[in-house]
Amino acid sequence: MNIKSFQLVGIGLALFTISEAAFSHGYIFSPGARNYFCGAVTKPDHVLNGIAEYPECGDAFANDFTGGYSFMSVLNHHEGRKVEGPVTTNVCGFDAETWQGGRTPWDNSINWPVNNLSSGTNVFSWDISNGPHFDDTADFRFWITKPDFQYVVGVDLAWGNFEDAAFCDLDYDHSNPSASPNISADVPNTAFHVTCNVPQRTGRHVIYAEWGRNEFTFERFHGCVDVNFSGGSSTSSSSSSSSSSSSSSSSSSTSSTSSSSSSSSSSSSSSSSGGGSCTGVNTYPNWTARDWSGGSLNHAESGDQMQHNGNLYQANWYTTTVPGSDGSWTLIGGC
Repeated sequence: MNIKSFQLVGIGLALFTISEAAFSHGYIFSPGARNYFCGAVTKPDHVLNGIAEYPECGDAFANDFTGGYSFMSVLNHHEGRKVEGPVTTNVCGFDAETWQGGRTPWDNSINWPVNNLSSGTNVFSWDISNGPHFDDTADFRFWITKPDFQYVVGVDLAWGNFEDAAFCDLDYDHSNPSASPNISADVPNTAFHVTCNVPQRTGRHVIYAEWGRNEFTFERFHGCVDVNFSGGSSTSSSSSSSSSSSSSSSSSSTSSTSSSSSSSSSSSSSSSSGGGSCTGVNTYPNWTARDWSGGSLNHAESGDQMQHNGNLYQANWYTTTVPGSDGSWTLIGGC
């Protein structure tokens, strides 16, 4: 690597450190948003050094190298798409303040990593680890592209590609969480898990999402999730390789994810009929994934399987709990 490259990496890391300390942050890690794959998992210096898990992120960072480190700062201070209207030039970043209303790396029309998804009930998980802000969270909103949408690399997303109404529009009051049964505040893992009914679609589509804080700041975070519908529907599904909390990364090397069962946020794990093979499956506490910063394996991600006490379990989202001890796990069956 030449001196200029070292300088770029140094500047990027410095800005990343500053931005992490200066703002509250949030992004969707399951199914993985664009700033999850290209930001939380693959960073600009990873591309520069040839160690990118998602090499396509180089196209996202090409014209904004240091901006890639602000993957948790795609934000504004207003009430978002529902109130402001589809008034921005850029969809995924919603003309974010961090970019002075300009284009974020995640507004680029590249061949983004795609999550496999089924229509029907899905869980969208937000990492809010830098803050975090549970008590002033106000709402979560999700829009999807129209049925006839065709994704074309090199063609920017436009608001005309999306349905006018959000398919999932949920209010939240942390002082009365039972009033929002479709929103689970995962305080130990500094995450929110939001259950939504995704409309019927086939082929490749984009989901635009927002997490909003209340009137004391009206801080709002934006992101796009690229998905592929293989047809059919599910009563409870979630993306499997695109999960991390506390800015964690996927341990998978693929850019697409598969559907997996998700559970409610009840205190007991859900169950699935039938058994499964435990051959080659990690035994608790031999974890399957590590956080984005590296280090030891310390958690399981959505779709990861582990065996414990003779049973096979599958994680519904990022979790550090004992398999079968709570709603973050689904019991597949005996080994």
